[in-house]
Amino acid sequence: MANDITLTGGSTRPAVGVNATNAQLPVSDVAVYANTVRGGGFGYSANVTFRREPQR
Repeated sequence: MANDITLTGGSTRPAVGVNATNAQLPVSDVAVYANTVRGGGFGYSANVTFRREPQR
């Protein structure tokens, strides 16, 4: 929440991402909002539940 994120040129990864690839090990109660992002986007995998609608 409320981070200032800048990716270096040529980066292909998301600036903010939450990844839970195993259904047996979900990630829950995640809060992603109020971030300032430059040079990238957001990436969320399945098996992640959010406290509120995440920033996109």
